[in-house]
Amino acid sequence: MSNGVALLVADNQGIYIPKIFAMNLADAWEDIVQEDLEILKEGPENHMYWDVWSDMMSFTHHVDSEGNKWYLWQDGDLWAVCPDLMNDEEYEEFFGEPRT
Repeated sequence: MSNGVALLVADNQGIYIPKIFAMNLADAWEDIVQEDLEILKEGPENHMYWDVWSDMMSFTHHVDSEGNKWYLWQDGDLWAVCPDLMNDEEYEEFFGEPRT
């Protein structure tokens, strides 16, 4: 597909995708509150799980060694996306709408 897209967790992990992210991938990402990670590590049984995940999806990012800023995107699978590395066609194919 694109250099601006990387699969992090496949959708076959279902409701445990946020937990898997918290336990295995979060160290590489910024703007994460430690208390939020602990909630996600507890799993979907915690009543704050989905609210915390929603917030994390909105605010978390990763800056790679080349200075590119990556964001989380979940549409079934959990992806790391860097729109700046996508051309317009790739952007529209991935997000389903033209770049504005």
